[in-house]
Amino acid sequence: MKYETNIFKTENLHELSAEYTLFEIRGLVQSGGDDDYEINIQHIVKTLSYKLKHPITNITRKGKPHLVVRNDEEILARVPSEYAIKRNEVVHFVKVDEVFKLDFVKYDEATKTIIARFLQFDVQTELHKDDRIWQPEAGDPFFSKDSTDVIGEVGIYSGFDVRVVELPGGDGFGLAIDVTKKYISSVPLKMNLSRAEFRKLGIDKSHLVYNYQGKRYEIKAHQISDLNASSSVAAVGANHSHTKPAGLAAFPSPRSKRASRTRITTSGWGCSRPRRRRSKS
Repeated sequence: MKYETNIFKTENLHELSAEYTLFEIRGLVQSGGDDDYEINIQHIVKTLSYKLKHPITNITRKGKPHLVVRNDEEILARVPSEYAIKRNEVVHFVKVDEVFKLDFVKYDEATKTIIARFLQFDVQTELHKDDRIWQPEAGDPFFSKDSTDVIGEVGIYSGFDVRVVELPGGDGFGLAIDVTKKYISSVPLKMNLSRAEFRKLGIDKSHLVYNYQGKRYEIKAHQISDLNASSSVAAVGANHSHTKPAGLAAFPSPRSKRASRTRITTSGWGCSRPRRRRSKS
């Protein structure tokens, strides 16, 4: 069976430039047959990229693992010296006193991964600025906010996945575009769900689309509470020794820049009326 995809060549690679800095990862033990080493590397790359809001990747240099970070003073200042990994262990990031320049045209195997990572992050950043589309979570395809068709009570949403790939023959980079669809109920959940309805509808086993401050997120509701968002409280604070209770209606989303009481309606088991996603994309 033959598979085909659409790849759009990046024409202005010669106009792009970037510099990066390395941080040696110390304290990461690699033992034969132990998957924790690679799992921890991926954990560091993924979580640190999210915290810094910038692309992070890794390479092996002189037999040792290193983080690759864009050479930007504001970003470098926020790279921690210590970082928690699996099993409550801690590794150390030690900056290498050397700045490397990326050549987007004349690259090699060592820099190919770095270039693809930087380009992928920049593409995702630009797509997130488009209010017509949304992404359920990092790494997922982007989908239109408006359904292209409605069949019964199911809305059909067109989407696409975009990946930076090296062109055949190593002749630069391009964007591979794959199309997909997502099916979401066109009818929101009731504002007040009983426990019996929660169980009957299998809400805890469903994926829900949640609207918050003009943005959409795909979530799961694991349980139903007797309290509404105004009455529920959560611990707010940087650590357990300096926490204080706060109502969920005023509790900012981890992905939102600020809390907004005026945009939230509090009733029943949640803060809004999520729509149920009927099937996987």
